[in-house]
Amino acid sequence: MGLSLELGVPLHELGSMPERVLKLYHAYGEQRGFPIRRLELYMAQLTLVVAKTFGGAKNAKLTDFLLDPTRKPPEIDEVKMQLQFSPRKRKNGPR
Repeated sequence: MGLSLELGVPLHELGSMPERVLKLYHAYGEQRGFPIRRLELYMAQLTLVVAKTFGGAKNAKLTDFLLDPTRKPPEIDEVKMQLQFSPRKRKNGPR
């Protein structure tokens, strides 16, 4: 569901996406992070600086300001299972 929201693609379209494309999106998400997560990290970092500078929060950590500090990218198999993914068979063979 999160990938659908991040990409702006309906969930049923993700389920019919070729496996190669799904793996590319997954690799991108692990390497660079999707925009919503990056914004959350930027806002948490900014809040941490403000809290330490003006609020006196000397022992504050970045995770104190994250919405979900334990969130990790899902494994590709987990994504496939949630989407009920079944690869499409190519008519012209592999490319």
